[in-house]
Amino acid sequence: MCLHNGALYVVGGTTGFEYSMDVHRLSLPNLTWSRLRAYQEPESRYRHELASHKDMIFVLGGGTAHTSLTLKKVPAFNTKVECWESMPTIPDRTHGYPSKRRCHGCVQFKSKAYICGGHDGNSVLEDMWELDLQALQWTRLTAQLPKSVYFHSGAISETGQMFVFGGVTSTNGSSRCNTLWSMWVTVPPLLEMAWQSLLHYCPQMANTPPTLLAQAGVPRALLQRLLS
Repeated sequence: MCLHNGALYVVGGTTGFEYSMDVHRLSLPNLTWSRLRAYQEPESRYRHELASHKDMIFVLGGGTAHTSLTLKKVPAFNTKVECWESMPTIPDRTHGYPSKRRCHGCVQFKSKAYICGGHDGNSVLEDMWELDLQALQWTRLTAQLPKSVYFHSGAISETGQMFVFGGVTSTNGSSRCNTLWSMWVTVPPLLEMAWQSLLHYCPQMANTPPTLLAQAGVPRALLQRLLS
């Protein structure tokens, strides 16, 4: 799924028996579904990820139960004219392209998408990549997941802190984890750095009455995080 210009787009997937690449749009103001019938659909798949920029929705990776698809060329759905395009990407100057994969994690921060981990059909991955959606340029990050994992979940905060939770850690699917990892994809604001340091060194704050924290000078916006 992908939230884009006030609508939720659902692209492709599987019924458990068949794979597809159909595009459905949910208008959030009136909760009305529309199927967008574009010709020349890309190869059907599931466990792919979506990112959006301007009028385009990019489909990153995916595959079937037995295949994983390339990230060298990325299918892109043009929401303005409702058609598919195949977009070649630019490799990292040192590391080339990310390997094909499915069941990976993906988050988007501004005009950049970040993918991590996944399964390439033979092994479980732990690498992390950035895709500049404006230039379609791949960059391999020096950071990598602490453990190879696929079928995990990813999310990112509005200030750029990426979170990865859970997933499968063995090729045969017998080993799973419930670990939460995080990293920053950008330099965080000073307020955010100070707040996280305070939470780290004063874990009892969650049980401290808000009135006392306010008297100590904690901003109201940060107090709301504890209350929520």
